[in-house]
Amino acid sequence: MTQERWTVQEWNDDYECWFVWGGKSIDWRFYTYENAVNAYEDRKQNIHYSPCMYRFCKIEIQPEAIISTEVVSTFQLDGKEINLTTKDVESEEMKFT
Repeated sequence: MTQERWTVQEWNDDYECWFVWGGKSIDWRFYTYENAVNAYEDRKQNIHYSPCMYRFCKIEIQPEAIISTEVVSTFQLDGKEINLTTKDVESEEMKFT
């Protein structure tokens, strides 16, 4: 089962590529096309440059799947750390969604 998300992208002539809205490597992802359009209309005046082109892109995302679990530290209610380090690895293969 996949989920639908939308991003806003703006063209930058200096770099000759599309930049996705967001910050610190995190894209702004919207649940509907209408939400992406509304966000663009609401926020476009705050962007430090005026794009010559912009677009809305649909992304298909697969729900996350747990491929491994590792407990690296455990704390008691009083804040003291206790050593209960465990590792339960189902697959060493990296999976990206």
